[in-house]
Amino acid sequence: RSSTPGDPIRFAVLNAAGTTAKGAELVVRTLDELSRRGFARRFRLSVHGWVGPHVRARLAAHPSVELWGEYRSDQLDSVLENVDVGLLPSVWEEVYGFVGLEFMAKGIPVIGNDRGGIPEYVRPGETGWLNRSCSATELADLMIQAIEDPDEVQRLARSILGLRRE
Repeated sequence: RSSTPGDPIRFAVLNAAGTTAKGAELVVRTLDELSRRGFARRFRLSVHGWVGPHVRARLAAHPSVELWGEYRSDQLDSVLENVDVGLLPSVWEEVYGFVGLEFMAKGIPVIGNDRGGIPEYVRPGETGWLNRSCSATELADLMIQAIEDPDEVQRLARSILGLRRE
C-alpha cells in the first residue's frame, strides 16, 4: 500500500452499508452533509460488502461513491490497497469492531464511532479520529479534516505502522 494519500483522499467502508446498526444510514447522511458543504467531488468512498436495499440507490447516486459489492477474506489485502482512511460508522456497541483492526493492520488510519471497544484502538492523534457524537455532522467534519490535511493522514499511517506490536 502506498503511504502517500491519493488525490482525492480515498475512504472506504467494509460491511458497513448493509444495516442501520453497522452505520448504513449514518454514511448516507454524512454524504449528504459533505455534498451540502461543497465536498461531494473532493474524495472517493469505496463501499465494500453487502449494501442494504434501503440505502443502495442513495449511495449509488452520490458522485464520489463506488459500490464494489461483497468480497472474500482472501481478497481483503487487495481491497484495501488504495484506501487512505477507513470508516467505522457502526452506531451500536461494537464489542471490538474487527473491521477497524483490519484497516489498521494495513497501516490505514480509521475514523471510528465512539462506541463499544472501538475507542480502545482508534486513538486520536495516533491511529485515527473518534466521532464522539456518532453523528453525520461530526463524521463529515472529520472526513473534511482528512481531505484538507493529507499530511496528517500520512503521519497517522506511519504512526499505526510504528504501533503494530502494541
